[in-house]
Amino acid sequence: MAFDKKTISFDLRPVTAADDEFLLKLYGTTREDEMNAAGFSPEQREQFVKMQFTAQKNHYENFFPNSIHRIITTDGKPIGREYVFRSEIEILVLDLLLLPEFCGFGIGTTLLEKFFDESRRTKIPVRLHADKGNERALNLYLRLGFYQIEELDFYYFLEWSEEKSEKVEK
Repeated sequence: MAFDKKTISFDLRPVTAADDEFLLKLYGTTREDEMNAAGFSPEQREQFVKMQFTAQKNHYENFFPNSIHRIITTDGKPIGREYVFRSEIEILVLDLLLLPEFCGFGIGTTLLEKFFDESRRTKIPVRLHADKGNERALNLYLRLGFYQIEELDFYYFLEWSEEKSEKVEK
């Protein structure tokens, strides 16, 4: 499916129980490389994705109970999700995920820039984690002025704040 970057508009709406199937599919797109490398059968893929999705969902609900979880839509169809937790010390982007065919059209940048505006107003940094193997996401985050604050196993923990990110930018 080919799109002209300038023609994609999107909206956000709250997640409902009716979104579970889409969210499972969306989550599965993040594990494709891993499952291909493991040589999983279709049944194993389905079981693995369901197990990992449920674990992630339970983790977010237990550790970030007051977070905002929204579906990103275009023309009324779900294309991604935004999961954000706000506290007195951070705007934590737990997950900002799009179906692969909707990446590269500026949607993620637009959403992150809204968090930057919020950060400027509140003086609270935006934080997120990035999989070390996800070069596309890492390049985006670094281009937008995120900087590394920690490294752990498979992830970089990144932060954006107006004061520090201005120094990192070109």
